[in-house]
Amino acid sequence: MPYRVFCDLETKVEFRLVTNLPVDGNAGVTDDEIRDIYRLRWEVELLWKFLKMHLKLDKLITKNVNGLTIQIYASLIGYLIL
Repeated sequence: MPYRVFCDLETKVEFRLVTNLPVDGNAGVTDDEIRDIYRLRWEVELLWKFLKMHLKLDKLITKNVNGLTIQIYASLIGYLIL
């Protein structure tokens, strides 16, 4: 599998990200776009970590979008009340 290498210029840390997205070209994805995609995905992972740890949302009742929305809102309201 191809991987991309990124370097954080401030901390001098090198990151290697494995992806199956095509490299630059006509339909390719640029390195900046890959970096942004991974950064956004990491934010989603951190949100789920918060929901599971603080809101005790580790078991989902349903896979329906409306059901998930209601369960998350109910957990947030309960968290804010307490």
